[in-house]
Amino acid sequence: MKRLNIYFPTGTEHLLETAKEQIPNLSGFLIEAIKARLEQGEAPREINDTAETVFQKKFGDLESEAYIRKIFCDRTASEQALKNRLIELKRAHTEQFGEICKLFAEKFPGYAKLTDEL
Repeated sequence: MKRLNIYFPTGTEHLLETAKEQIPNLSGFLIEAIKARLEQGEAPREINDTAETVFQKKFGDLESEAYIRKIFCDRTASEQALKNRLIELKRAHTEQFGEICKLFAEKFPGYAKLTDEL
């Protein structure tokens, strides 16, 4: 069995605690929910999403560079996680990616070089 860490944005942690109490087999439930979602195909993207909205959806759970250093075991792991999120955004929001990179560099200047690699 593989272990997976799921991070909840600040203020939503209670959802996981409530789910643990109310759903007897939470991992089974999550597996079935993921399967159902994948069977639906790609969700339609909001046309009105601004670069700021997209950025907040993808990076809003990361409060600061200090927080990133706290949740990842080392710099390599944090860089790979951030790079994965950026790659996903580049693929899904090509037209807004330049603005998203600017927002990323402003919020996380210590990791700004990651956007140069993409």
